[in-house]
Amino acid sequence: MSLKDCLPKCIDAALSVRDKVGADFKGSVKIIQRAWTGKHVGDGSASDSDLLTLSPTPQIVDCSHDIRLLEGGNVRRGDLILRGISKVQITSDDTLNTITDDSKLEKFYFIDGKAYTAIHVKENIATWDVHIRRHSPQGGENY
Repeated sequence: MSLKDCLPKCIDAALSVRDKVGADFKGSVKIIQRAWTGKHVGDGSASDSDLLTLSPTPQIVDCSHDIRLLEGGNVRRGDLILRGISKVQITSDDTLNTITDDSKLEKFYFIDGKAYTAIHVKENIATWDVHIRRHSPQGGENY
């Protein structure tokens, strides 16, 4: 049996250590869906529903103070990277992407009272990493 075969059996226990010691500084990480009553996003009234709470809670890396990343890359001030999302819990990157095919639906990450959209989902051997950016609503509404 290879290391790649053994990792899924123990990865959730290793990733849940952060939750058990109380090191989740920003609280829970949720994926929410916003449905609009009109024909497209922004038309009518919206209602939010929780799709998923990421558990074990991923490590939240704030890249806003790392000058090396800001100079020439895709990372902008205020972006976050969620590291260590279990592939045992989430088997497909479709769950982690915030792109939807329905013109009436939006999908966001919700962390510490703020909405974020996914920029990039990276697959590792036993985990996912997701680069997210703060959502800027067209009307400037607060969540």
